[in-house]
Amino acid sequence: MTHAAPDWDRDLSPAEIGKLPRDITFLRGTTFLARKVELLEKMTIDFGLFRVHLDDRFPWRPASLRRWSLPHLGIRSWTDSNVEKHAARKDLMDRYSDAIQKLKPMKSLAIKFDGQSITNDAVLLNLVERQFSEKFQSIIDAQKLEIGNLKKQVVCLMEALRLANKQTGDTPLASR
Repeated sequence: MTHAAPDWDRDLSPAEIGKLPRDITFLRGTTFLARKVELLEKMTIDFGLFRVHLDDRFPWRPASLRRWSLPHLGIRSWTDSNVEKHAARKDLMDRYSDAIQKLKPMKSLAIKFDGQSITNDAVLLNLVERQFSEKFQSIIDAQKLEIGNLKKQVVCLMEALRLANKQTGDTPLASR
């Protein structure tokens, strides 16, 4: 059994939006933003999907995110900038920013292969890996250094705790 979409889940005129109760208006904005973010997140792992929807209207900035519309996918536009600025939607906007950061390096690759059919996934994967490996190696190296420093801090803290326990005559928590 399929359910019909709610009456607000379509393009509405400003007058129609004005007649909606506040809670429905909020739900509508959250729903539309969530759909866009979910689609962008899918694009970060599906290069073909990204290529299909990459055009001049692609939502690289919040203002273009507002206007971005793909009605056949339930992706609808809105005009109120408060939709993405509302504190309750901060998580969605953080996810949007993360997805856009992942898609930016893919843009040049998508443009490079615009109109070309890439049927061999291994070839595409190799191209993407080369593009990303150089870009993210410095991030990986910095994280490895940070992990090493954190491990050293843990060892120092454990040693300080052992000495403090020895001086007070307490037994370590783990052996109680």
